[in-house]
Amino acid sequence: MAAWFLVLFGYGMICGAVGSLGDAAAGMRAVRIADGTTSGAWLGGWRAVCWSFAPAYLLMAFASALGGGSGDTFDAKFTAVDVRAVVGPEGRPPGIL
Repeated sequence: MAAWFLVLFGYGMICGAVGSLGDAAAGMRAVRIADGTTSGAWLGGWRAVCWSFAPAYLLMAFASALGGGSGDTFDAKFTAVDVRAVVGPEGRPPGIL
């Protein structure tokens, strides 16, 4: 697990600082929309790690859609109560011993 993280982070650092082979082949460059600068080594490494989870997320979303996961309902089992405003019959908030 540590080797996966280190290799992926190192790859992202290189791509963030100098670009990837795919960038060079296509004549493209990943830059910030705001000012046109590259992400840099540190942010490039974290971007690579985060993007590595995209296939797993897509697979889980697809499996959830096939399993009927889109019909979930919201059941309110808990709610926030201002204990200073609610007083029970014993002169204290209900549920507080």
